Amino acid sequence: MATLTITDRADGTGADFSVAGVVGTATVYVSRYAGDIASNPFSVVITTAVDVTGQAVTLAEGGYSAVVVDGSGPSPPVGFRVTDGTDGLHEQCLKGIREHVIALNLPSFPADDTKHKLHKRPRNTITELTAWAGAGRKNQANIEGVHYWMRPERVRQVHNQRHEIEYRIEFVLVRSRNMSNVVDGDWTHDRERFIESFPLCPLPQIPEVHTVLFFPGIIYSDMDGQTDLDAQSMVVACVAEKSSVTY
Repeated sequence: MATLTITDRADGTGADFSVAGVVGTATVYVSRYAGDIASNPFSVVITTAVDVTGQAVTLAEGGYSAVVVDGSGPSPPVGFRVTDGTDGLHEQCLKGIREHVIALNLPSFPADDTKHKLHKRPRNTITELTAWAGAGRKNQANIEGVHYWMRPERVRQVHNQRHEIEYRIEFVLVRSRNMSNVVDGDWTHDRERFIESFPLCPLPQIPEVHTVLFFPGIIYSDMDGQTDLDAQSMVVACVAEKSSVTY
């Protein structure tokens, strides 16, 4: 069975693929890790009858999964991320959690990925979110959806050469109170599905993250009565252990 190794070029242009142990003809398939399966089919990026080392494949930034199939069958899937080399691990986790939520296609979350918004700073109240969106009762569709931002990381010294970092991400689901699925049971059920979706390899496209932890967020209240919205949040901690190095 062929094995697949993928290295991000860290310049925003794609990744380098290596295929070893080819039996017969090997075909490498890649799928974008965002949206549902139907909208993100696997595409062929390499077909070869011999081993390949460091073949460049052009891909947009983001998370992907890949598999190689040869005469002996398919390989285990490989998760990877294409970056421009400027995103820190915290921001990669932010984007990775957003992509993971979209890929789960949870019933009470919007399927339209344009409704999943990244923010540069936390929005702590409905008032802050509505101010950002310019949304009042007549224009609250601007705010409905899922909003993501980074919370301060937490650092724990493992020993004098390594430390553990929790990269915290908060995401908030905002929905109209008039929606038929606005009952709390929908949100709590989807929270359970989200938590259960993380196996031993929690974010395959971010190999530095070895554990994902979950914390209850807050229930936002519309204190000024200017919108007909419900909003609830969850905090996710992406845990990575890193070496102490000198830059």
